Amino acid sequence: MAVASAFCSANRGADPASRFFAVHNVMRAIGLYQTGPVNQGSLAAGQEVRLPLTLPSTCVAVVAMGGAGVGDLALRLLDPDGNLVAEEKAHDVEAVVRACLERPGQYVAVLRMAQGAGEYLVSSWTGGDGFGADAGAPLASGGTCDAPTVLVPGRNYAGTTEDATDDQEGTCSGSPGGHDRVYRLDLPARQRVGVEVTADFDSVLYIRKGDCNDEAAEVRCNDDSGPKHSRVDAVLDPGMYFVFVDGYGEEAGTYRVQASTHDAPSLADVCRGARPLAAASRVVGTLTDAFDNANATCGRDAKGDDLPYRFDLPTRARVRFVERSADYRPVVHVRRACEDATSEVACGDTGFADDDATWAGVLDPGPYWVFADGADEAAPGSFTLSAETAPEGGIGAGGGAQGDGCGDAIPLTGVSGKVDGDTFAAKDDVAITCAPKGGADVIYRVDLAHRSRITARLIADESSHALALERACADKSTELSCGSIVDRLVDPGTYFLVVDGAHPESLGRFSISYKIRDMAELEAACAKVPTLSWKRKESGSTVGATDKFSSSCGGRGVSRGSPDRVYRFTVPRRTSVRLTLETQGFRGVLSVRRACADDATEVKCAEASDDGARATIQTTLDPGSYYAVVDGSGSGSEGAFALRVEEDGQRTKEESAHPRELPKHTR
Repeated sequence: MAVASAFCSANRGADPASRFFAVHNVMRAIGLYQTGPVNQGSLAAGQEVRLPLTLPSTCVAVVAMGGAGVGDLALRLLDPDGNLVAEEKAHDVEAVVRACLERPGQYVAVLRMAQGAGEYLVSSWTGGDGFGADAGAPLASGGTCDAPTVLVPGRNYAGTTEDATDDQEGTCSGSPGGHDRVYRLDLPARQRVGVEVTADFDSVLYIRKGDCNDEAAEVRCNDDSGPKHSRVDAVLDPGMYFVFVDGYGEEAGTYRVQASTHDAPSLADVCRGARPLAAASRVVGTLTDAFDNANATCGRDAKGDDLPYRFDLPTRARVRFVERSADYRPVVHVRRACEDATSEVACGDTGFADDDATWAGVLDPGPYWVFADGADEAAPGSFTLSAETAPEGGIGAGGGAQGDGCGDAIPLTGVSGKVDGDTFAAKDDVAITCAPKGGADVIYRVDLAHRSRITARLIADESSHALALERACADKSTELSCGSIVDRLVDPGTYFLVVDGAHPESLGRFSISYKIRDMAELEAACAKVPTLSWKRKESGSTVGATDKFSSSCGGRGVSRGSPDRVYRFTVPRRTSVRLTLETQGFRGVLSVRRACADDATEVKCAEASDDGARATIQTTLDPGSYYAVVDGSGSGSEGAFALRVEEDGQRTKEESAHPRELPKHTR
């Protein structure tokens, strides 16, 4: 037997600790690994000691070694109910009991000093069935829920799903799922578990706890950790788990699966060691050696590894936590009690930037635990975590911010631009109609010398904000527009653009883009619009033109765009038309509107797929005058173009019932 050979390799004349190391090396070499602590002590003749052992449901060996003066050690193994599982029959200074256990749990090793007196050492080992298998050889293919194959950590299993049944399906395995194989993994203690599948097909790996047939018992599912590779890495509590090797959709084939386990600290231990996080500070950390100890209500349950930080708040205040990472998708969440998931008071998985996770709101005084976490399992990396506070005490509270009032409203300059702001430290002193229960606000001032069109929109948001345009600051009765976008034609004068929190707890950073167009200049340009003739290609260039018009497509928002040209054409009766734009060296944008100077009258917009590609509009127009705007995608996109308008081949029902009546130059 392999275990017997380990004792033969040990020097019996040495002390128990030295002999243990010799045994340890031999046991590891034959594919066994130590489970649980090493117990040491001394016994007088006739005395016995009961040693608790937490063991998995696999084959185990319990080994006892005696020191100088020991004549005979007697060893028994009892199950969790106190029944005898195995007993040492030989009479020697060493004792070994072996058994293949049916269930995991708390077993007891009973060691008695049958003869002599002295020191002893007891250890336990697990491994493959019979303890004689080659650790590098693949074991048998998996089974079913009724007869799963025991998955021993550290061993390599090979199998195929081609002749398996299709009984189960994971949440990430697609529908219908492929054929599946089932393994049973028993964890006697809280451990970090890694299960890895390498296959010649698109494999899916999922794990359930307790009930093999219950889809609701799933704790992890992974279908794409690399080409034909699936992996789960998670901290799991003690218990019986079922590991499924499946195929995505109906895929099947051969595979190899291996599990590894490592002792994981309890959440209580992690919480006791939590580092402090102070207000107005930033800490740098890494999740590379962390564990998935806590989940959250956002960020897909925050299944990544995590680290808690203790944050102490002396008084009720506004608080903002920002986790930033370029290595994984961050999730920041906050608890009142570190170990209690139900005490979560905040969770954020988005932020002002793509690599941010932010939560901002109001917290009462007391201790909090802030978790730097990730949305995806097995995605470690570095992060920064910061905390900020600001006073909070009701209406008008806040520590003050730039633009935090009518008297210090921030001027918007130029004809277009982008501004960044922050309501976190601002007061709540302006009310707007589209956010009746709004929060803190920041105010901008617009001074207009001519009749103009003001357009503004929120383009980035750390929380939830709304915009309002007012003639008189903080006077809701003078409000002209309210929402996520404002677009208004106004007379000369001074106006105020309010950025307000959509809700009382809406605090944070934002970005707005704006554009101010002088309507006198635009209307003068519209008065000189050239005519676009039917079925005649009109050539031109936007180089040297100005940016006068805004279209709904082309990725421009309301910030500075590209130079444009506009043409007028007339439709004599309801007609299906086609407009085609061909460009040279830039990505064209083509739009049709009813009124030259009014963006809101746009009928349709089309953007070319690439530089030099064609942009086409096909639509049915009622009788009247229309304007075709030739523009460029984004900013600074310009060049030569050719534009054509013609009757579309798809005729309307009305056209089919009457002869065509087109302008004379089209006949």
